[in-house]
Amino acid sequence: MAPSGGISAEQAVQRFRMGEVPPLAEGFTDRPDTARGVMDAVVPGSTVALVPGSAFAEGPSNWLGACGKTQIAVAVAESLWRSGAIDALVWISATDRASVLTGLVQASAAATGIEPTGTAESVAARFVSWLAETSQPWLVVLDDLPETADLEGLWPEGPAGRVLITSSQSAVASRKRGMKVIPVGFFSVREALNCLTERLSVNPAQRQGAIDLIEALGREPLALAQACSVVANSTLACRDYRDYFARRRQQIGVAAGEVPSAAAVTWTLSLGQAESLLSGASVRLMLVLVALLDGHGIPGSVFSTPAVVAYLGGAVTPYSSSVDPKPAWDALLAIERAGLIDDRMIDQIVIENGIALGFVA
Repeated sequence: MAPSGGISAEQAVQRFRMGEVPPLAEGFTDRPDTARGVMDAVVPGSTVALVPGSAFAEGPSNWLGACGKTQIAVAVAESLWRSGAIDALVWISATDRASVLTGLVQASAAATGIEPTGTAESVAARFVSWLAETSQPWLVVLDDLPETADLEGLWPEGPAGRVLITSSQSAVASRKRGMKVIPVGFFSVREALNCLTERLSVNPAQRQGAIDLIEALGREPLALAQACSVVANSTLACRDYRDYFARRRQQIGVAAGEVPSAAAVTWTLSLGQAESLLSGASVRLMLVLVALLDGHGIPGSVFSTPAVVAYLGGAVTPYSSSVDPKPAWDALLAIERAGLIDDRMIDQIVIENGIALGFVA
């Protein structure tokens, strides 16, 4: 039986997915050393939160605690789905209450196959009640949940379900009783080497100096991803990039009065690489635009609009419905090849003319 106004077992479809699950990044490898036990912890009835490890808080400022939490969540979710351990997969970019409400309403529609009626709050509440009572195994992922999120009345729970949270703040654990927090730290040497080897597989000669580069980057996942993108799309070897990195870190440290995180340094090197691929101001302008939009998914059609073309300095004829999107695509490809946005999702846009972009994180 379903609660009054809720979703009945007969209404629920047999199997469904809702939400844009990010693709695994190029070169993604399992993390047997620094994320051991995550899959074992995500069991029916559990709520598990992945947060940055203590090294991110204790070391120099690290951008958003980019330790690979979302990628681990993707690997767990897809593994559970492929194995048949869950019949419902709901992925929500949970940046605020409104985002969670929207995700739960969409999940309700996916579960029943019909458009829900009522307010977003009432529809979400009915779906949460169904999650609590159903015997159908499910997983809800709340990605990028802020510490301050107000989810009163919206927390998914139930004996048949699993909840997996990613957050840049370890204090998010105080938001729900019984939540298990798993800190995710920097790569181990083995994990970092596996990642680098996979991403630099086309030209093995570029791996010369790999161990020294890994240690220079402090095994920071985001820094390693950006470094690999620059090396892979250049004639550099790892040892060459390490030399550039050391000099740039010293320059930034002198100017800032403190040692910057590895990712803060590799970002500047990636920016320089992007600007070497495309002259003019379009690279920086595009980065500003992408940063202002939703990093969890940007419709590709946005970049073919007259407004964006004009913003990048292109010529737009008044009242014309056709524009040349090439300057926008060129800028996107330049920053993709430099590791500043997710490369697989960019390829998807270029081939299909438009689904989504994502930040490397």
